[in-house]
Amino acid sequence: MISYLFSFTFFAILACITPGPTNIISFSTGMRVGLRHSLPFIIGAGLTASLILFLTFFGVAKILGHSPFIRDGMTIAGALWLSWMALQLFRLEKTDVQSLETMPGWTQGCALQLINPKTWMMALSVSSLFFMPDFEQLTNAITLSVIFFMIAVPCMLLWAYMGVLIKKQTRSLSQEGMIYKLLSLLLFATVWGLLYSQFV
Repeated sequence: MISYLFSFTFFAILACITPGPTNIISFSTGMRVGLRHSLPFIIGAGLTASLILFLTFFGVAKILGHSPFIRDGMTIAGALWLSWMALQLFRLEKTDVQSLETMPGWTQGCALQLINPKTWMMALSVSSLFFMPDFEQLTNAITLSVIFFMIAVPCMLLWAYMGVLIKKQTRSLSQEGMIYKLLSLLLFATVWGLLYSQFV
């Protein structure tokens, strides 16, 4: 059991710390408004990702696995929505940089994970790699979901903190605007890279 949980913990760290749509948005939010105001987005994203992971142990994975139309539709819709977010970040006005009204919050964090291709790919992998028929299903699902949440939130906070550090190094609004444009392009490339890997 210890080795099982260790393996999952290592898997979760790799899944949460590597670049992806959620981490890129956490970075940009941390850069714009700091750690404290990034928390609603991060907590929302962490809770929803953990809920998705939990649900995959109770049939969601099978539904998606046997319904390519639903799975592919969710993936494409997610890619389009994230692309729209990338466009908003690219077009971010100087007056909106530190505006709490224009930054992602709790609702956006929750919604993002529901249509984030990386989150669903991770959850489907977990449901197949870490399914234990000789272990109580509910206990297993709760345990892994809680562990994932406890790992996901610090990882997103780390990305947000890196955004804070980069913000301190920028010397002008034009430099800052260039960073947001680079982040938006990275977000766009990440999303469509995930989409390409799923369909090819």
